[in-house]
Amino acid sequence: MQKRLKKLSLKKLPANTTLVALDPNIQKQWQNAFKAIHSSPLKIQELDWQNPNDLQLKTELGTVRLGPLSAKISDQLKALDKMRALPQTVDLRKIKSIDLENPENPVVELNQSTPSPKPQKSP
Repeated sequence: MQKRLKKLSLKKLPANTTLVALDPNIQKQWQNAFKAIHSSPLKIQELDWQNPNDLQLKTELGTVRLGPLSAKISDQLKALDKMRALPQTVDLRKIKSIDLENPENPVVELNQSTPSPKPQKSP
């Protein structure tokens, strides 16, 4: 007997939110995660689940990496909410990503800045 997969309704996604790649095998996990993501006070524009071991969110603070979906997603989103003041101390354009796999120890990864070439001294 074939197992029927429940169709996932994307109608409840907040406006202007995109979901990229959802594996049918993790739809049940998604339904639980959706509740936490949907209630986040931070604006989430995109959910990228192309790699099931690295759920990524595109937020107003930049790319946020959550790692594999787990029961700690609510804690991860609470930690993200606490980082709302980040733009007051860091230029958001310099942030490559925010790693919240461990919500008790968030890591902000900055883009590598390439040093400006030193002016050549004329002989």
